[in-house]
Amino acid sequence: MGEYDDVPLTIQVGKGGITDGILKEIDDQLQKKGVVKLKMLRSAPEAGDFRNNMERISADLKADLVFSRGRAAVIRRPVGRKVFRE
Repeated sequence: MGEYDDVPLTIQVGKGGITDGILKEIDDQLQKKGVVKLKMLRSAPEAGDFRNNMERISADLKADLVFSRGRAAVIRRPVGRKVFRE
């Protein structure tokens, strides 16, 4: 992870999966901090296809997937941009 080692884990996706609430929280954190580290627990329905789901989330939120290993990922976007609409 290198330069993103000190980014705290702020989002865990559990058995509820990737919901609109999770997407909104990722978007809010990207808007404020510009970077989000998240982990998908084994209980999440999407855990089997983690990398593709992270790529899809990144694309939907107009962000960059800068790191992915196992079920952890770091997503980055310029601070101040809000994308997700409910």
